Amino acid sequence: MRFIQRGDENIVPESSATPRNRYFWQLPLQIGIISAFVLLTVPSILGIIWFVYHRNLVVMRHVADDEMARASEAMISESIELLNSVGRTVDLLAGVGDADLEALRKPEVLPVLLKAVRNSPQIYSFYAGFDKDGAFNQVIRIPNGVRTFGQNDTPIPDRARYVLRRLIRPMHGQSIETYDYLSEEGATLSREAVTSPNYDPRVRPFFLGARVSPGDRVTSEIYTFLSTGKVGVTISRGFGYKGGGMAGAAAADLTLDSLSEFLKRHAPGKRGIAIIVDDSGRLVAHPDPEKVLHREGNQLVITNSAALDDLRVRGGLRAGAGREGHTPSIFTGSDHKQYFASLTPFPANSGRRWELLIVVPVDDFVGELRQATQQVLLIGLVTLLIVICGIRGLSKALTSSIDRLIEETQRIRRFELDGDLHVPSRIKEIIHLTNAMRTVKTALRSVANFMPRTLVRDLLSTGIGLGRGGENRVITVMFTDLANFSSLAEKVCPQDLTLRTSDYLEVVSQEIIQQRGTIDKYIGDSVMALWNAPILDGDHCEHACIAALRAARAFQESNDRWARKGWEPLGLRIGLHADSVVVGVIGSPEHMSYTALGDGVNIAARLEGINKVYGTSICVSGAIHDAVSQRFVMRPLDHVAVKGRSVPILIYELMGTLTDELEIGASEEQREKARMTDAAFQAWMKRDFQKARALYQLLLDHFPSEGLARLYLNRCNLAQSDVA
Repeated sequence: MRFIQRGDENIVPESSATPRNRYFWQLPLQIGIISAFVLLTVPSILGIIWFVYHRNLVVMRHVADDEMARASEAMISESIELLNSVGRTVDLLAGVGDADLEALRKPEVLPVLLKAVRNSPQIYSFYAGFDKDGAFNQVIRIPNGVRTFGQNDTPIPDRARYVLRRLIRPMHGQSIETYDYLSEEGATLSREAVTSPNYDPRVRPFFLGARVSPGDRVTSEIYTFLSTGKVGVTISRGFGYKGGGMAGAAAADLTLDSLSEFLKRHAPGKRGIAIIVDDSGRLVAHPDPEKVLHREGNQLVITNSAALDDLRVRGGLRAGAGREGHTPSIFTGSDHKQYFASLTPFPANSGRRWELLIVVPVDDFVGELRQATQQVLLIGLVTLLIVICGIRGLSKALTSSIDRLIEETQRIRRFELDGDLHVPSRIKEIIHLTNAMRTVKTALRSVANFMPRTLVRDLLSTGIGLGRGGENRVITVMFTDLANFSSLAEKVCPQDLTLRTSDYLEVVSQEIIQQRGTIDKYIGDSVMALWNAPILDGDHCEHACIAALRAARAFQESNDRWARKGWEPLGLRIGLHADSVVVGVIGSPEHMSYTALGDGVNIAARLEGINKVYGTSICVSGAIHDAVSQRFVMRPLDHVAVKGRSVPILIYELMGTLTDELEIGASEEQREKARMTDAAFQAWMKRDFQKARALYQLLLDHFPSEGLARLYLNRCNLAQSDVA
C-alpha cells in the first residue's frame, strides 16, 4: 500500500485519498457544446412554432365559425327566398282572382302562367281551381324522363316541354279535360281531350289548406310528386272571399332540386356537405338529389337522414343535436378525422320547420395551416441542422486544441517528456494553458533528474501525491561501486573524472531501468537501486540479476572505449540482496526522498564491498540464490557475518544465465568453475579439509588466476594445522 499526505494530517492510505469522479458518465466537450445548443435551441424553436400554430389555429377556428355561419345564413336565406319568390307569384295570381274571378277561368290566363313557369326553373307548375264548379287551369313543366302524361297515360310528343291543362265543368252538360302539349318555343304539338275526368281540385290539399287559412299563403309539407317522382312543396292561397266563402285557390308546385343544386355549389370548404332536413328528420335537400328519395317496394319514399350511409351527416346530426346558437361543434368521424358541424334551424317566421346541417372537414380550414406549420418545422429543422454543422465546426476548432492538450497531458502522465509543446490557437485561455503545460513539462524534465524516474512516472500515472511514510515490503537492493576510483581521482582533472564517472553511471543506470529497476540515489561513484518498489514486480530477483550481468557487460564495453583514449580500465563491483525492508518517503517537509531503510539495505551494501575479499565482480546473497538458482549459474563463496545478525549468511558469485538467450549466458569455463567450486565448498562445509584442499588445488590448477582457490587453500592449511 502506497502512502500520501493530505495537508497536515497523518499518513493516509492511497485507497482513501484518491479523488473520485462523482459522475457515472462523462461527456466530450464537443458533444456537450452541440447538446447544449440543441437543448437550448430546439425547445425554443418548437415552442415558437407551437405558439404560432395554436394562435393561428384559434384564428382559423374563428374564420371557420364565421364562414360556416355566413354559409348557413346564405343557404337559409336562399331557401326562404326561393319559397317566397314562388309565393309572391302565387299571391299575384290570387290577387288577380280577387279582382276578377273570371280572369283566372279564361283560356287567356294560360299563356301568362306559361311565362311564369318558363321564368322560374324551380317551378313545376302554376294552377288555379274554383270552388263553384271545380274548374281548373294549369301549366306544367314536363320533367325530364317522363314519357307519358295525363289520366290516360298518353305518350308525350318528343319535342314537348310544357302542358296546358284545362278542366271545364259546365252547369249543364259533359265535363271535359284538355291537354295541349307545347314545344319550348310555345308551339302546340298535339292536343288530347278527356271526357269524364276524375280530377277535382276542390278536394286536393292545396285547396283545402287555402280554405282553412283564408287570405294566408299556405305551404305544404314536403311530398313526392307522383307525376315526376320529385320531392317538392305546394304553395297556395285562396281568393274571392265574399260572404265567408272562398271562390277559388291559386297554387304553384315547387320542386326542391334547385335547393339541392344550390347546396352543392355553396357548401363551405373543399369537401364540405350541406343538407336540409325537416323536423321529422326527412331530407328536404341534398347535394345529390337522388339521395332524397329511395324506393320501398313500388313506391318512392323520402329518405330519413338517419338512414343515410354518409357517416359525416350522421355524425354531424349527433354533434349538432341540442346545441344552442350557431357555433359549430367539432366531432371525430369513424375515419378518425375531425369535422366541423353546425345544425341551424330556419327562422320561425319562415313558416318552415327545417334545419340546415353543414359538415366540413377541419382540414379544409386548417389543412393549409398545418401544411404551412409542417413546412416551417421542416425549414426550422433544416436550419437547425445547418447551424449544428456550423456549431460542430466551431466546436471542433475549439476542442481540437483541447484534444491536443489532453493528448500531451497523457504523454506527460506516461512520463514521455521528449519534444516541445506547440498547440496553435487564437483562444486566450488555451494559449495560457499551453504555456502552463510547457512550463510543467520543462519542470518535470528537471525533477526527473533528481528522483527515480519510475517513481515520477508512477506518480503521474496514478495522480497520487506523496507524503512521508512507508511500508514493509520484500524488495531486491543493488549497490554498485567502482574499483580503484580513488587512485583514478588523484591522476585526472575534475572535468575528465566527471565525464568518466557520468559514463559509468549512465551505463549502469540504463541497464537497471531497462530491467524495471528504480534508481534510488547516486552516492559518489556508487549507485543504489531497488526492485519491487515503488512499482510491484513479481520477478524482482531475476530482473535484478539480469540488470547486474548486463551492467557488468556494458561496463566492460565502456572500459574498451575509454582504453582507446588511453585510460586505464576500472573494475565494477555489484552487491545484490533480497529482504523485507521499509520503503517509502522520508525527509523533512522541505526535502523528501523515496528510499529503502533496514538491515537488508546494509547487507546489499556489504555484499558490494565484499567482492574485494573474494576477487569477484557480482556478489549475491543466499536469498537471491534460493529465488533464481534454477535460471542462473552461481557458485558459493563463503559464510559471512553481517553486522546486526548473529547467524552468518551464505553468499554466492553470480556468473551468468543458464541459457544464452539474453547474451549474458554463462560460458563453459564459468560453468566448469562453478561445478568445481561447489564440490570443493561442500567438502569444506563438511570439514573434510584434506578433500577440500585437494579440490581447491584442482580448481587452481585449471584456473591459475583463481583468487578464491588460493584463499581456501590457505584456510585448509590452517585448519589442518589446528587439527594436528
